[in-house]
Amino acid sequence: MNLAKPDLTEGALDMLILKVVALGPVHGYAIAQRLDQVSHGVVQVSQGSLYPALHWLEKRGLLTADWEETETGCEAKFYRLTRKGRTRLETECAGVKRLTEAIGLILKMSGGGAKRGPGILRSLMFLLWLVTGANVQAQSSRASSSVSYLERGNEWMTKGEWDRAIADYDLAIAFNSRAAIAYYNRGLARRRKGDLAGALGDFNRAIELNPHDSKAYLIRGLVSHTLGEVDAAISDFNRVIELDPRNAQAWNNRGKARGERGDFSGAILDFDQAIQLDSRNAVLWGNRCGLHYLQGALESALADCDRALKLDASNADAWNGRGLVRQRKGDLDGALTDFDRAVALAPQQAGFCSNRGRTWLLKGEPERALADLNRAIALNRKLDEAWVNRGVAWFLKGDFAHAIADFDEALKLNSRQGDTYCSRGAALLAQDKFAEAEADFARCRALGGAPKPDAGKLPLEMKGRKR
Repeated sequence: MNLAKPDLTEGALDMLILKVVALGPVHGYAIAQRLDQVSHGVVQVSQGSLYPALHWLEKRGLLTADWEETETGCEAKFYRLTRKGRTRLETECAGVKRLTEAIGLILKMSGGGAKRGPGILRSLMFLLWLVTGANVQAQSSRASSSVSYLERGNEWMTKGEWDRAIADYDLAIAFNSRAAIAYYNRGLARRRKGDLAGALGDFNRAIELNPHDSKAYLIRGLVSHTLGEVDAAISDFNRVIELDPRNAQAWNNRGKARGERGDFSGAILDFDQAIQLDSRNAVLWGNRCGLHYLQGALESALADCDRALKLDASNADAWNGRGLVRQRKGDLDGALTDFDRAVALAPQQAGFCSNRGRTWLLKGEPERALADLNRAIALNRKLDEAWVNRGVAWFLKGDFAHAIADFDEALKLNSRQGDTYCSRGAALLAQDKFAEAEADFARCRALGGAPKPDAGKLPLEMKGRKR
């Protein structure tokens, strides 16, 4: 009759590992081999149980480990017993000895037990102790393995190793499919990697397992917002605020989402609440600055951006925001100074380069504008405002063909910008293409143009000046 091999309890496995390592430096695979050989195949430890246990013992200072070359020439992690580990081993062995002796005394009450030799009896009792409660401990062991992989995944996260973190979170979930934190952390790693759809699925599962986790709702809202699902994002931010009314991030992000939907009054209220909760957060002041700018409340915007920069002079968004306010107020030199700082702090931000390029246009320096706008388009070819502004620069230089080509690109990206049709119409008019120009002007009127000064109006203004 073939009997199934029993599972080890967690404490028993830890003790046996310490016992093997106490004999000398050894790598993980050799530990499993020695346990199998000495126990004549009774104690067989899978990698899924062994390596989490080794990780646990090392983390708690019972083992140390170094990468060394094995007899086959491969690199492996060799484990050594620490002084703390040796003390723990002696304590555990003494406990096992007392337990087996106690069980032996109990079993001697039966007739057959008294005839067994003490050595055999002790061995049998030791094995009995190893397998007691196997079913319960198997489940506990899986939970322990899940936690070990979760912890290692967290370590990879701190190092920016997203793929390795995801692999460990996969294992954590394999050992415990109801570990909400494993899904949440894997979602974070996938989001960092750019796998937003995968991240969204993980946060959905984390929330399903733990519907009161405000952090999961917050990050899911951010992912939804990035994917353009603004209503879904606002719904999640609402839930965070319901669960944790003092969460400034939730108020801030709901404010940003409301601002995108045109609900400026609601957005301002959210930013007010966020700032009240976290008044030393420069990002919050900068965000409210941007919203005041969109509303045309330039003095309020300027005050908020000034406050943001006082709190954090390295906040590139605040420098950019204040530059836009100064540009709108006509302080072009001040705007250039602010955009210079923004670009220096975040040279890969296409929008900052585009804004500085537009300021050079307003100062009547198309050559300097072109340098910034070429850079902006190289960084982000989907930034329609950069194409518009570069089209204006070409127009000012009298290169109408290039201007029309850039306006064409801008309209492919955003066909609802009335001023861009006006700009292209002006370039077409300069080439004596009257019918095409009139069609663009008609389209511009139909769309209503922009309610604020825009680069699209510059061609007509500059053409008038030339005349």
